[in-house]
Amino acid sequence: LPGHMDWVWSVAFLPDGEQVIGGSVDGSVQSWRIRDGREVGTVMEMEMIGGHSDWVWSLALAPDSARFVSGSEDR
Repeated sequence: LPGHMDWVWSVAFLPDGEQVIGGSVDGSVQSWRIRDGREVGTVMEMEMIGGHSDWVWSLALAPDSARFVSGSEDR
């Protein structure tokens, strides 16, 4: 999938089956539509203040899929 500049270490599928988010070694979290692979956006830029400066190891979605958390080497 386009968008990440390095390996993807973690993914989470939204329960509606429409999107997937991925966390990468490049420190970004990206979102794509599953049906066509189109990038929806960089989640870090859209929803977080700041972002990660190191590898994103893990992602988890809230039950309502409105929020997520990401774990990284930096914090």
